[in-house]
Amino acid sequence: MAVDHRREIVQRILADVKALKPMPTSAMQVLKLLEAPEVDVKALERLITTDQALTANLLHLANSAYFASAQPCAGVSAAIMRVGFKQLRSILYSAVFTGALSRRLAGYHLGPGELWRHSLAVAWAARWLGQQVRLPHQAPLSPQELEELYIAGLLHDIGKLILNQYIRTEYRTVMARMGRDGKNLVEMETEVLGIDHAAVGAAMARKWQLPGRLADIIGNHHAPQLAQTAPRLTALVNLADTLCLRQGIGQSPRTAPAVSPQSLALTGLTPGQVEEYALALQDLMRSVSQFFNRVHGASWQSGNEPSDTA
Repeated sequence: MAVDHRREIVQRILADVKALKPMPTSAMQVLKLLEAPEVDVKALERLITTDQALTANLLHLANSAYFASAQPCAGVSAAIMRVGFKQLRSILYSAVFTGALSRRLAGYHLGPGELWRHSLAVAWAARWLGQQVRLPHQAPLSPQELEELYIAGLLHDIGKLILNQYIRTEYRTVMARMGRDGKNLVEMETEVLGIDHAAVGAAMARKWQLPGRLADIIGNHHAPQLAQTAPRLTALVNLADTLCLRQGIGQSPRTAPAVSPQSLALTGLTPGQVEEYALALQDLMRSVSQFFNRVHGASWQSGNEPSDTA
């Protein structure tokens, strides 16, 4: 494809990012309240109750088996206190992006709900890895960093929502060349379109005024060594993404990427340790499947065969 044509495609893609609708006002206001040093619970409650979907998600989760309690939460204030401020942020992002990430992406051969399942799997896997991995002479990750991992895992592939329409006509070419040339999906996106889904996702995050560190992780989740603000967290998202893809959650395992040497270096893990985590992660994914079947009322596993793309 000619350089000029790729440049034209990139300009159209960035124009699509610029034309994105803003995040719901109530969601942005709740996120700002949660960033305050001292969170105003009453103000949070007032804002959340103006958003029917967020209220329903919060109450559903607070009363789920995950927060096993004999005393049900009937009100938003009690649900906030049970769930906690950090996990509330994750619920908010989930509520805002569920619809978009649940769409069918024909360009990537992902059926309805497949990207959402993959995103949720990576979110849980990234947070779990963050709890397991310990670097010498470094403190464990804080609860806030663990929740950052969850949110970054949830949103790591949002760029595919825009690239979908552009890669659709090139899908067969991309897949054939991946098999022939040994290149991964990100490399082929860049070669064919002039930009990859990670870079587009970072641009979308900036458009929505999401935290800069989150945009950095999204934009570099395939190249964690390039992350400017949180390379270790970015490496953990990269590993979570790879291990979920190897299990066929988001694509066929036969086209899953290899474990990144850069991610190993940034996390201090050996290939053998990653394989141990991969085995343990299988059990986690079964638990996550059961949890989301209860909470979201939808099947975790698609009835279709795994797709051939990430």
